[in-house]
Amino acid sequence: MIFDSFIGSGEVRSELSAVIKQGTLPHAVLIIGQTGCGTGYFARLLAADLICQGLPAQEAERRCRAVLQQQDEDVLHLRGTGASGQIPVDAVREIRSQAIRTSLSGTARVVILHGADHLNASSANALLKILEEPPEGVYLLITAPSADALLPTVRSRCSTFQLDHPSVQECADYLIREGVESVRANQLAVIFQGRIGAAIAAAQPANRQIFADALAACEAIGMQDAWQLMQIFVGYEKTTAKKDGAKQDAKPKGKVVFDPAARETEPDWRAKLYLLLQYLTDVMDTALHEQDCVPVSAALAAAALPAVSLAMQQLRQNAQPKLVLTALAVRLGS
Repeated sequence: MIFDSFIGSGEVRSELSAVIKQGTLPHAVLIIGQTGCGTGYFARLLAADLICQGLPAQEAERRCRAVLQQQDEDVLHLRGTGASGQIPVDAVREIRSQAIRTSLSGTARVVILHGADHLNASSANALLKILEEPPEGVYLLITAPSADALLPTVRSRCSTFQLDHPSVQECADYLIREGVESVRANQLAVIFQGRIGAAIAAAQPANRQIFADALAACEAIGMQDAWQLMQIFVGYEKTTAKKDGAKQDAKPKGKVVFDPAARETEPDWRAKLYLLLQYLTDVMDTALHEQDCVPVSAALAAAALPAVSLAMQQLRQNAQPKLVLTALAVRLGS
C-alpha cells in the first residue's frame, strides 16, 4: 500500500487502508498532527490512493508521483495567504468552484486544505457550507495541528484521524538512511522530537545555514550577548537593492505567505527570517527538557520563548523587521 512509505501512525494507516479498500471513505477527512509530523505528506498519500485506485499500473505510478509532487490537476491545494497566514473566504469559495468544474481525468477529485487553524470565521463558515453540500465525487482532506482549531460544526462533519510522530530514534534512523551524518541526525531528531518532516526540512541545503544560525543565536542567548544576536539577525533584515540602475520598491509586492508548507512562494528574505525564528523556538523548546544537545539553559530558554513568540506575531502583523529584530536582540541578550 502507498501508506507504507509513511513512518509511524501504524493504526491510522491500517484503518484508512481498510476503509479505502472497502470504498467507504467519507467525503471529509480531518488529519490531526503537530506541525512537521507529516500531516501534509499523509494527506498527499491519501489523495494519491484515491486518485490512482483502479488505474493500470503504469498510469497509477505516473499519477501517484504527480500527486505527491503536487502536480496533479485533480488534486487542489488550499493554503493561507497574506501576512497573517489566514485562509480567506474567497479562496474557500473558489476552491469549491474549481472542484466542481475540474475533473480532467474522470477519476476522483481531492481538495487538500492545509492548516485549518488558519481559517477565519468567514472562511470556516464557507468550509461548513462545502461540508453540508459536498460536490459529487470530491474528497476534502483537512489538516490541522489540533481538533480544537476547527469549529465544532466543522469537526462533527469530518472523520478524524490523529497522527503520532515517530520516536526520536525512528526519526534519527530515517535521516541516517537518507544520508544525514549520524551526529547531526540525532541532534535534529531530538530537537524536532521525532517530527520527520521538520527534521528533513532543516537538513536540506537551503535551510542548513538558517538552522545553524538558530543554534548560534541560542548560544548567544546563553551568553547574554546582544551584540552577537544583532550580528546574526542583521543577515535576515530586508535590504534594498538596485537593478538596472533603478532602486527597487522597499516593500514586497503582492501578498506574503506565512505557510511552512509553501515557503517557496514567500519573498526570500521574509521566508528565511520567519524560519530562523521558528527554528530558534524549536531549539529553545528542546532546552526545556534536553540540555545536552542545545547551547542554552532551560531557565534562559523559558524566559526567551515569549519574546520570540511576540516577534513572530509582530512580523505576521507586518511590523518593520529591523525594529522587531533590534528589540528582540535587546530582550534576549540582556
